[in-house]
Amino acid sequence: KGILDDEKAEGEVISTTPDEGERMTSEIVVEFDTLPVIVPLADVEPAQRDSCDGHESGEAPLNGTSIQDSVMLYGDCVVEYDLGRDWVSLKATVGIADVSKSDARVRLRILVDGREAYNKILIFGSSEDIEIDITDALRIRFETIEISDGYSDEEVVLGNVRRIGVPGNHAGRCGAARAAPGNGHPPARS
Repeated sequence: KGILDDEKAEGEVISTTPDEGERMTSEIVVEFDTLPVIVPLADVEPAQRDSCDGHESGEAPLNGTSIQDSVMLYGDCVVEYDLGRDWVSLKATVGIADVSKSDARVRLRILVDGREAYNKILIFGSSEDIEIDITDALRIRFETIEISDGYSDEEVVLGNVRRIGVPGNHAGRCGAARAAPGNGHPPARS
């Protein structure tokens, strides 16, 4: 049975039933990696943008690293993207951009079809890899709320933010899909 995992090589065996050393049964199950479809969210226009101090896509400095395919949200911001019920997960590295003030703190909320999937206060100088289940989801919403003192227009980075889906399930409805190279990772960029 094929399992989507963008961090394993296509065809890599993930698990077997029965486990190695166990007694054979009449049913043998082998789970292996299937090459997923990966589409950067940065390549897609938002479906809706409310009360945003700013929003852009591209390369962003985060925790000492320059990250491609990023979405940047400035100040208090709400941005929504259509998913079209075509994807299974969304992965990103989230944090506050290196160009922000050193005492910056921003709350990031992510909602999938109105259900809260992530809610955390981000602190300057740190980042976190996240994975959000978006199976059969129609829309994803990103909300940023500055909690630093004073108005400073801090920049939240959704670094290398990408939708991951099953091959043949996308029909171009939610942006052009690109298959990952042999190891299942998005292409490396400098």
